[in-house]
Amino acid sequence: MTARVVEIVHVRGCPNLDAVLALVRSCLTSFGPDVDVVVHEGEFASPTVLVDGRDVLTGRPPISMPSCRLDVPTASQILAALERTAT
Repeated sequence: MTARVVEIVHVRGCPNLDAVLALVRSCLTSFGPDVDVVVHEGEFASPTVLVDGRDVLTGRPPISMPSCRLDVPTASQILAALERTAT
């Protein structure tokens, strides 16, 4: 079973959004086509990448607190989260 949804949640004007979106798309090309990417703007720690509703860095649901994250995920972390949902 593959991950159904990868979400990127962010606050308006997030300077890291484009880079994280490109990184997620790059990871998905190596992982497979069965994953949808959804981008939500709102009151979030930004940017946060969620795989099946869990933050790829913490393994927890997203934090509803508008802020700029300094700990953006790496390709390895995104791919590991995708692999976990595939098993």
